[in-house]
Amino acid sequence: EWKENVIPKLIRVQGMIEYVEGDRIYTPYNRSYPFINSIIRQAKKRGTLTTKQMTAVNNLNKRYKEKYEKKLEKINKNA
Repeated sequence: EWKENVIPKLIRVQGMIEYVEGDRIYTPYNRSYPFINSIIRQAKKRGTLTTKQMTAVNNLNKRYKEKYEKKLEKINKNA
């Protein structure tokens, strides 16, 4: 049950990072994308995350949600 609720949210955050960062997700300075990938792997394998990991994911979600919405708004404005 936990996996069914949390993993889709993690994948949504991963998608936002991919959208905002584009090809930069593969550069060494970007640590968000490898981090979210490792969190998703752990959640699938172990079925749980620590409180610190969940806090870090929530912070990533907040940061990238703002950037994601701004980028969508800019694209919609130009279209």
